Amino acid sequence: FWVSLADMMTLDFVIRITSIITKVPFFQVATAPSKYFTEEVRELTKNLKLLILPADTVTPDDLVAIVNGRVEAEGGCDVVVIDYDSNVKKKTDNMYMEGDAVYNAGFKIARPQKGNFKVVFIASQPKIHFWEMEKLPKESAGESSRKQAIVDLMITIGRNYACKDHHAGIINIAKQRRGTEGVYSFYEVSNSGHF
Repeated sequence: FWVSLADMMTLDFVIRITSIITKVPFFQVATAPSKYFTEEVRELTKNLKLLILPADTVTPDDLVAIVNGRVEAEGGCDVVVIDYDSNVKKKTDNMYMEGDAVYNAGFKIARPQKGNFKVVFIASQPKIHFWEMEKLPKESAGESSRKQAIVDLMITIGRNYACKDHHAGIINIAKQRRGTEGVYSFYEVSNSGHF
């Protein structure tokens, strides 16, 4: 179950996921989405449920209610993606207090009182002064350091700005509660979004 809190439309998501699966560039899929959204792509995405909401319209409590209520009533899910934390509606202007609210909600979604446990991914931006780093540490987590204490696994993706023609850098396990931290790999993202 993918919750997108942004200015995307369903068509934008279909174009992106189709491009990633087919490895055809975004711009090419965007010119003829029905040509590339084949039966094979449809089959690969049939279990993907998508909810697109405008940014700053749902609170962390709303997210818990949506997933643990409506989604469970529709048969549940194994994985939840919240894309992304800064677009969840804040209750206060205190960034420190709000910094972990989405992650506490993620914990309630991952381990509900009723229903199956889930894997929850929450996308986030790093703090601005880490943007130039290729290998991002766990301290790069934006807004609040409190979220670092809550998450079980933090995967950071840093960019190498010397590779101007490619989106490339280091993907790093910055925190792992039950495993080895600091394990990293180099990555490159094609113009189809394929890692």
